[in-house]
Amino acid sequence: MSTRRGVSAPGEPQAARLRDQWRDSSPVLPPALRARLSFALSTCGLLTAR
Repeated sequence: MSTRRGVSAPGEPQAARLRDQWRDSSPVLPPALRARLSFALSTCGLLTAR
């Protein structure tokens, strides 16, 4: 039995606020943490792939 749950991006305008917060805070995060969070946010559709 899997314990993994599906994740979907929030609707607008909440998604826009979260993207703005990510853009503002990501430069101050350690690189490894920034990469992991970026991957997670991209996976759920919040960030677009670069």
